Amino acid sequence: IDVMQETIWNLTTIGKGDPLSSLKVERLCEQKEDSQCGEIISQITDPLINKTSSSGVKPSEHHVYEFHIADSSLAMPLAAHTGHKGHENPQHIQKHERTHTAEKSYVCKHCGKAFCFPRSLQTHERNHTREKPHVCKQCGKAFSSSSYTKIHEQIHSGEKPYKCKHCGKAFCFPSSLQMHEQIHSGKKPYVCKQCGKDFSTSRYLKTHEKIHSGGKLCACKQCGKAFSSSYYIKIHEKIHSEEKPCVCKQCGKAFSSFYYIKIHERIHSGEKPHICKQCGKAFHLHSSLQRHEITHTRRKPFVCKQCEKNFISSSSIRKHERIHSGEKPYTCKQCGKAFLFLSSLQMHEQIHSGIKPYVCKQCGKGFSSSSHVKTHERSHTEEKPYTCKQCGKAFHFPKSLQIHEITHSGEKPYVCKQCGKGFSSSSSIRKHEQIHSGEKPCVCKLCGKAFSSSYYIKIHERIHSGEKPYKCKQCEKAFHFPNSLQIHEQIHSGKKPYVCEQCGKAFSSSSSIRKHERVHTGEKPYICKQCGKGFSTSRYLKTHEQIHSGEKPCPYEHKEHGKDFHYCQHFQKHEKTHTAEKSSVCKHCGKAFCCFRSLQTHERNHTGCNQHVCKHCGKGFISARHMKTHEQIHSGEKPYKCKQCGKDFNLLSSLQRHERSHMREKPYVCKQCGKAFSSSYYIKIHEQIHSGEKPYVCKHCGKAFPFLSSLQMHEKIHSQKKPCVCKQCGKGFSSSSYIKIHEQIHSGVKPYVCTQCQKAFSSYGYLRKHERVHSEAKPYTCKQCGKPFRHSDAIRKHEKTHTGEKPYVCEQCGKTFRSSYYIKIHERIHSGEKPYVCKQCGKAFHFFRYLQRHEIMHTGEKPYVCKQCGKGFSSSTHLKTHEQIHSGEKPYTCKQCGKAFSSSYYIKIHERIHSGEKPYTCKQCGKAFHFFTCLQRHEIMHTGEKPYVCKHCGKRFSSARHMKTHEQIHSGEKPFKCKQCGKEFTLLSSLQRHERSHMREKPYVCKQCGKTFCSSYYIKIHEQIHTGEKPYTCKQCGKAFHFFRYLQRHEIMHTGEKPYVCKQCGKGFSSSTHLKTHEQIHSGEKPYTCKQCGKAFNFCYSSSSRNHERIHSGEKPHVCKQCGKGFSFSSNIRIHERIHSGGKPYKCKHCEKAFCFPSSLQQHERIHTGEKPYVCKHCGQSFMLSSSLRRHERIHSGEKPYVCKQCGKGFPFSRDLQKHEQVHIGNNPYACKQRGNAFPILSYLHEHERIHSWKKTHVCKHCGKAFLFLSFLHKHERTHTGEKPYVCKQCGKAFSSSSYIKIHEQIHSGEKPYKCKLCGKAFRFPNCLRMHEQIHTGKKPCVCNQCGKGFNSCSEIRIHERIHSGEKPYECK
Repeated sequence: IDVMQETIWNLTTIGKGDPLSSLKVERLCEQKEDSQCGEIISQITDPLINKTSSSGVKPSEHHVYEFHIADSSLAMPLAAHTGHKGHENPQHIQKHERTHTAEKSYVCKHCGKAFCFPRSLQTHERNHTREKPHVCKQCGKAFSSSSYTKIHEQIHSGEKPYKCKHCGKAFCFPSSLQMHEQIHSGKKPYVCKQCGKDFSTSRYLKTHEKIHSGGKLCACKQCGKAFSSSYYIKIHEKIHSEEKPCVCKQCGKAFSSFYYIKIHERIHSGEKPHICKQCGKAFHLHSSLQRHEITHTRRKPFVCKQCEKNFISSSSIRKHERIHSGEKPYTCKQCGKAFLFLSSLQMHEQIHSGIKPYVCKQCGKGFSSSSHVKTHERSHTEEKPYTCKQCGKAFHFPKSLQIHEITHSGEKPYVCKQCGKGFSSSSSIRKHEQIHSGEKPCVCKLCGKAFSSSYYIKIHERIHSGEKPYKCKQCEKAFHFPNSLQIHEQIHSGKKPYVCEQCGKAFSSSSSIRKHERVHTGEKPYICKQCGKGFSTSRYLKTHEQIHSGEKPCPYEHKEHGKDFHYCQHFQKHEKTHTAEKSSVCKHCGKAFCCFRSLQTHERNHTGCNQHVCKHCGKGFISARHMKTHEQIHSGEKPYKCKQCGKDFNLLSSLQRHERSHMREKPYVCKQCGKAFSSSYYIKIHEQIHSGEKPYVCKHCGKAFPFLSSLQMHEKIHSQKKPCVCKQCGKGFSSSSYIKIHEQIHSGVKPYVCTQCQKAFSSYGYLRKHERVHSEAKPYTCKQCGKPFRHSDAIRKHEKTHTGEKPYVCEQCGKTFRSSYYIKIHERIHSGEKPYVCKQCGKAFHFFRYLQRHEIMHTGEKPYVCKQCGKGFSSSTHLKTHEQIHSGEKPYTCKQCGKAFSSSYYIKIHERIHSGEKPYTCKQCGKAFHFFTCLQRHEIMHTGEKPYVCKHCGKRFSSARHMKTHEQIHSGEKPFKCKQCGKEFTLLSSLQRHERSHMREKPYVCKQCGKTFCSSYYIKIHEQIHTGEKPYTCKQCGKAFHFFRYLQRHEIMHTGEKPYVCKQCGKGFSSSTHLKTHEQIHSGEKPYTCKQCGKAFNFCYSSSSRNHERIHSGEKPHVCKQCGKGFSFSSNIRIHERIHSGGKPYKCKHCEKAFCFPSSLQQHERIHTGEKPYVCKHCGQSFMLSSSLRRHERIHSGEKPYVCKQCGKGFPFSRDLQKHEQVHIGNNPYACKQRGNAFPILSYLHEHERIHSWKKTHVCKHCGKAFLFLSFLHKHERTHTGEKPYVCKQCGKAFSSSSYIKIHEQIHSGEKPYKCKLCGKAFRFPNCLRMHEQIHTGKKPCVCNQCGKGFNSCSEIRIHERIHSGEKPYECK
């Protein structure tokens, strides 16, 4: 090897060799030490030949140096083509001869190894000195020789010049390519003499032979571990140094060698180059493929010397041998525990770190290893692939199956040394041995309880954490353990496989039947050591022993209330009282219970099974506990006595509840409202108010109740059974509680007194209700609207308003009611019964409260006073209604339109608008009304009766309401004021209508056309348009009207009467509305403003306001029937229809021109008369039309109501906006015939054509200058007058035209909306942009007629024409 390296080095020194070839020789010789010499030489010479040929020397000119390499089997010349003619170096010959003589004169001082050449010795000594003089420039890594540095640099450069012909894979060196090609050819020339295994390289064969010889030449200095090659020891030393220089670019994981990172990168790329020929399975590594192939051959070549067990791989047998030797090389640094394998140590270290990287996707539970998470996932999927052949039972894992199969064979190979008991598994015997030793190494960190195994402590920790991973599929109840789930599932299935032989009772578990059998046998194996009492279960014994010791070792403590429990079952039952978990459900009524025993007791109510019978009276009971309680009634026994008051009780629970009344203790708190109770019974009753649970249903009427006792009391209503009779008056009652309350009426006893007002009550319940008046407590809250109530019956009534439930039906008219009280009141309407009569006026009433209200009218008393304004009312309901005006509270909302109301009465009235219900009909004309009061007012119209007279003017009215409204005209009172604009109104309805004008609210919708209105009055008017109904007819001309007031207005036209006179100008009007509209002209009041543009109007509902809103919305409801064109206003469509008809009835007297409308004629006549009645206040300019004046005023105000949707630019006139929009569209349909210029509007084209004709018809009076357009003349005249009406708002500068001020304003704003598409340059005006674009196109449309020169613009050609004409208009002064 050294000779070959030296030879290559000599060739390199004379410039004819490859510096990397020495390294190639080393690698080839390492890999192929036993191969033939010619094979090695051929690999060395190929690159030399290639390199020499590339230097320009012809192959025919090459001379040969012959080197003979000493080998035991072969001497072969080495031919090196140098390109030198007849040149031989004697030094090279001497060095080469050492290969034949095997002379190695250079010896290493450290290890004694000899070398032929000094350079080889120097390279070798660097291994001992650790000297690495050659450093990589890119990453700084050092190497002992320059050849290694060059190889390393190829990693950075990525150069791989040698490619495989079969698969295209590239390599850095030819030797690597040759080794790779052997994979495709399958050639393995190197065969092991001992086992016959073949290898592709000699290096692999030597490594393999060390397995047989046991030779491990390279030892680690730190731990002494031996390895078969230096490659493996280098990898091993990185474990001690923890050096991981190779980092994955994708995930950042670090590795100790480049080999490992290549393997790791295959995970990201998914590359699996090694494929099994038999099954096609692919692998990342060749070693994985080899291990896999053994599974097909079933060959296990590695045999353990001690137990002769066979293994597939050497790593498996090494791990196995540690079991015999007891070697545990991997030690935990934290606790010192040793392990056989590194993987076991890594899993153990995760216990200390708490890292659980493997997470279950379904429940989110974390695990320390992938195998554990796979095991856990089977609990979700219920996959059990391993099945017992004898009984068919399935298991998750093969180990579980093996343990199970022992139960069939009965084999118990594991025997306890102390007691001789046999066990089927090693784990079972280990648990058993801990009973003898008493060892409990696993301690709970939270409560300190010790356990014999980690399994039990894991189970115990779930009690603290509350973890319940096993869920029932039917009721979703969760459990800590799988066996608890299995027992629970038997409740749903009803399966009870264990049957008692004596009584036939069935049980769901074997432990339950064993406990039950002790009832028959009387066996009590658990005996107390202190008193000798026997017990059937160990749990009862432990509970009993705590009586003697007084000890309460409470491992189970409730976190919230601190209550302690001795057993897990008691603790779990108690927790259900807080969580309200009720997993056991009754099949008959659906009621849920916390525990199964309670369910069984409850089901006996339905089945009527009373197993326990009282000996004294024969009464049956569901449970023995109830019977024992009952027997105390016969015996009179009351063993529980209160220490404070001496009262006796039958039950301990009754005494405990009683003692809380002394202590005022209320430990049970409602989670929803926070109310406290003295017993769990009361809180359960209270919680049903929130949940609304009513499991007991009446068979007769379907009414539901929360308790069985309430249902039993209710059923007595249907049976009419009243067993409890009053002795004094003989009145019957359905329950004893009711008769007790009734008897207090006769005795007059009212033992319950209010401490605040000293009012007395006959029952404690009435006192509690009364106290809420003082405390203002309203514990019952509606879930839908949040309204609070003092009493449960009030919230029940209120809830029916949301549900719409009305179970009580009137037999005569079919009307439904929410309660029996209301139906009784209603039935008096049909019967006409009015038992309550006023003593003063004799008026009769259906109910006593109506009589009370009526009597207050005679006395004039108003005891209910508003706290805010001091107004008095005769009833509390009127006061409440009034208070809602101040608070603005409107709790009742209409479901259809969302409108809110202050009382349920008003919402009922409102709902009739949507439903169209009109139950009250006039007998004379058949007209129907929503309410009885409306019918009464209507009937007065037929009779003509007007009983209400005004005291001031004597005017009579048909109703008191109309008279009160009229009296406010005399008094001037307007109590209702608008909050937004301050306007005052006489009536609340007028204020409400007015407020809708601000809100734009229109809740009334026409069913036929969908149009909305702000009041019912307007929708009624509108509906007559669809029906065509006009009941009111003029007697003089026969014209019909929808409403009576329209007829009244029309009749004034015949009489000519105008009773409403303006105080300022004396003008008369036929109606008050026209007068009000006219007065706003004098006052200038415009209270209604458009929200979009801010324009103000006199009336919100006037035609001006509505017409203006259609400008923004674009609404055009009026469509021409002939051409389909739409119009915003009816007046416009009437004008348009005359175009089709051709009718023009109005003619001008001067020129006989005809017009469609008189207004158009009036406007036209002003042209002849020259009248301009509309004068601008700012500049004094006059106009013929008001529209022209409004447009002119926009110049002064700067108003721009027309806004472009694309760029947001505003314009004062619609035509300007239309012109501007053409800029965005880019549509220029009108083109000039002479120059081809295009324009968006036809008028622009006409103006442009005047430029070509040069016709100037408009002449200035001052200087005689002519202009093409009238607008140009106006601008010119301002130069003479000096008028500059357009003033800049920012700097105050004045201009003579609007175009100049627009240009000037862009200086302040910096706006340049027109951009060049080619270069992006922006301009203020489109003509500047067009001129600029001609620079890019090179187009010059303006051509001089004399010389033919082209120009971009007309201004340039005008300047140019002065050269030909000699004109020089500018003179020096």
